[in-house]
Amino acid sequence: MNNRVPDLLQKTILLCIIVVLPFIAIPEALDGFILPKWFAIKLAALLLLIISLIDGCRKTPRFMALPLDLGAILLILSFGIAWTRSLGNWTGLHTPSQLLALWIIYRAIAAYSWDHRLKILAACVIPGVVLFSLAILSVLGGPYVKSGWLVAAQLGHGNYAGQWAILIAPVVAAFFFTARGRLWRAFFAVLLALSACYLLISNCRGAWVALAVATGVVWLVRRRSGSSSVTRRSLVPVLMILVLAVALLWQTGSFKERILTSFGRDDTGLSFRRLAWGSTLKMISHESVLGTGSGNFAAFYPRYRTSEERALFPQRRFVSNPHNSYLLAAAEAGPLGLAAIIFFVLAALRLALERARPDRGGGDIFDAALAVGVVATILHTVVSFNLEKPVSAFYFWAFAGVLSMRSRSGGHGWGVSGLRRTVRISLSTLAASLLIVVLVADCREIMASVHSPRGSMYKREGNLAEAERELRAAVELWPEGATNSHLLGRIMLQKGDLRSSEKLNEMSLSIWPYFRDALVDLGIIKWRQGDLRAAERFLVAAIDIDPEFSRGRIALGNLYAAHSEYDAAIEQYHHAEARRSSRESARYYIAAVHAARGRLDEALDIVEDLISLKHMYLDSELSIGLTADYLIDVIGCGEWPFEVVARDGDLWPVWRGEKVGRMAIRRQAPRIALLADGEGVEMRVSSDGERLHIRFIRAPDSRAHVYSIVVETPSLFRSFDLLADAELHSRILMLYAEILDSLGRHQEAQQMRSEALVLNPRASTAPIRYSETDQINSTDSE
Repeated sequence: MNNRVPDLLQKTILLCIIVVLPFIAIPEALDGFILPKWFAIKLAALLLLIISLIDGCRKTPRFMALPLDLGAILLILSFGIAWTRSLGNWTGLHTPSQLLALWIIYRAIAAYSWDHRLKILAACVIPGVVLFSLAILSVLGGPYVKSGWLVAAQLGHGNYAGQWAILIAPVVAAFFFTARGRLWRAFFAVLLALSACYLLISNCRGAWVALAVATGVVWLVRRRSGSSSVTRRSLVPVLMILVLAVALLWQTGSFKERILTSFGRDDTGLSFRRLAWGSTLKMISHESVLGTGSGNFAAFYPRYRTSEERALFPQRRFVSNPHNSYLLAAAEAGPLGLAAIIFFVLAALRLALERARPDRGGGDIFDAALAVGVVATILHTVVSFNLEKPVSAFYFWAFAGVLSMRSRSGGHGWGVSGLRRTVRISLSTLAASLLIVVLVADCREIMASVHSPRGSMYKREGNLAEAERELRAAVELWPEGATNSHLLGRIMLQKGDLRSSEKLNEMSLSIWPYFRDALVDLGIIKWRQGDLRAAERFLVAAIDIDPEFSRGRIALGNLYAAHSEYDAAIEQYHHAEARRSSRESARYYIAAVHAARGRLDEALDIVEDLISLKHMYLDSELSIGLTADYLIDVIGCGEWPFEVVARDGDLWPVWRGEKVGRMAIRRQAPRIALLADGEGVEMRVSSDGERLHIRFIRAPDSRAHVYSIVVETPSLFRSFDLLADAELHSRILMLYAEILDSLGRHQEAQQMRSEALVLNPRASTAPIRYSETDQINSTDSE
């Protein structure tokens, strides 16, 4: 084969993955689907290996010839050894196979000569033109909200955007300094301004600090080496561009809000990292010799979460990394993994700083830009996850490959002798075989990820037949998906197939041994099977993992109450009562226990208090018109300035009061998300400038859960319930009727039963106060 053909194919693959990878992230960020980023990287690496094998490995540098070879091999080996302790055969291969793919791409880039450097860097900048512009238009086009376009421009997350920007922005600056001609200089000046705005829009403070520190370090290294390629005078335009970007974004409110809320009480980013690092250190201390195993961090983490973290971040139950690559390596791969990543980082630092120095054979402005990006990434990795995530990790290795290219004065001197070529071909064949096996497994996981969301959606809508079909397909394709097997097990439990549900939940626990939801379902199964000791053991285990787990608390309380252990039951209910999401359910069970013990007055007080709450119940359709003054009156916080937000995991701005205690409703309908994402209820919002119209439409056979408009101020958190769980409140009314019957108020009792049947036609006229059945449909875990 002509030597030019493999070379051309390799260049094409490298340029394609460099340009296309960020655009693959856009549909993924918007919940679309083209190709997962990691799959694209591993596929590109496999193609590069195959071409190299066809060409007889003549373009492949010899092993240990490149600056990062030894560090990369140590990382791959440490996670490869940790894979032997993985709970999942395939999920444990993710990290070592991803590191292998990145190392292959790094070596492929480093194999090219100095002359290819600017072409590769120009390709890296091309996605920036689109993403930078898209982010600016998203912010300047209206109030700063988390629009889909902004999420897409940020590659799905501000941390990803910030890390990507600290790699690309220095290269853009290098093109600006070296541009010839006014037109090109003006173009790169605009692109530099856009990149500065993009970095600020990301709201990633770790990236800001890392880039500033890295720039200072590289500048000092170059100054001490006698370089004068960038003078103080030439920095004036860059500083002016940065000042203008800050001023522009300060007016939009996004950057201003991020700065003003940093390091304060509401700074959730720092709070989460502090708590997550503490929990991870506890994990490392317990698994100090071998680590948990590759890919096992998320499975073990719930065991080590502190009560403070659970209280502040209840929605972050499945934490996949501690926002620190060094802690992740130590947790999963043990001391060997920590030593490997430290060695790798030191090698990367040495490579970057040496190439930034003119007296070491490099030192031009592009070397300095690449050094800034590499050093900034290493610094940012202390507070983020940049050596594991696809886009940022890929460009880090790509830039390191450019820094490792052969200099103009000569090459690395790798040879092509028969023995060396045989060894390289053998190792490349082994690596290609591993990537093929992993890519086949990835294909099954990708196909399963298509069925999984459909199954969850059907389950929320109450269509159990379709949900079972989709989730069963997902489990068959990817048995290592713990959430899929658990959801399918929940459906089988609802259908009464205890044996199938038990096997599915045990399968979930084999992948995630501290999966609290699977433990609760196993407890319910054992209860139904009559094994009360085993039921209590599973329920207690779930609560030990998460003491604030309200569904587990109520299930254990029901177990105690069903066997007349009333004091123990009420203790569990009081724990659940502390959580807003389970407050009404817990109070209902407390009232039921009081009624069972004959304390009718105490039960009556609780039930009447629940009934007196101004809830609006959803049958098939409900339209609500709310004025600003009415909301203020309902919420009762007119003496404070406030924001009204809708809650869906995180709090999103809807509108702001211009003056203390006053609020205007805009004609443009605010963005409102449902508290329990979907659950078979469609919501439409509109506004005429005076009244906010919210229309709820309930799908057949679905349950209506609590939806709220939430008000958050620096000193206040209150909510106004729009509608509540119809099934729960029908049971509350049935309990009320039973209490009234016991007190001889039969006419009122009959009226309560009629109202309960209107809310939920399936409500039993002889309600079960506490049973394992009550816990099957709970969505606390979903």
